[in-house]
Amino acid sequence: LPALAGQPWREHTGRGRAAALLAELAEVPDAGRTDLRAGVARALAATRRRGLAVVVSDFYDPAGAVESLARLKAHGQEVLALHVVDDADVEFAPGESLRCVDAETGEEVRVDVTREFLDRLVRGWHRRAESLERWCAARQVLYQRSDVDRPLFDEVRDMLRRGVALAAR
Repeated sequence: LPALAGQPWREHTGRGRAAALLAELAEVPDAGRTDLRAGVARALAATRRRGLAVVVSDFYDPAGAVESLARLKAHGQEVLALHVVDDADVEFAPGESLRCVDAETGEEVRVDVTREFLDRLVRGWHRRAESLERWCAARQVLYQRSDVDRPLFDEVRDMLRRGVALAAR
């Protein structure tokens, strides 16, 4: 993630580095354009050894989400896709008129919410997440879905306690 935000890439190895990693992640801005492919390329160029690569993303990057996970895997990394989701993305009432703004690009779209629109939106939202999860399972990429409101620290701590991240080693 720090590589995606235009910050210098740093490897974090060993259990004692978890606090430093989480502190670094806390400094990453949560808005603006990201480029998953470029971030992964920078990370791979700076990484000297194989290990666990954790990608924390909403995976809305149309150009590089799956491709980036595949590239990490192809370079011998064990990969954990931490898919951050927000149920509010599909919680609208029919009859609402919305002004939707892309948090990364600032692009604006106006939408009138109809029952048909909402049904298609919800089905597509679930289909997209399930498709990513299936893609990961088929390629031995660890996959974890996480609610956007859950602190990253709590998610990582619980994954370590369950052995999810350790199973990748």
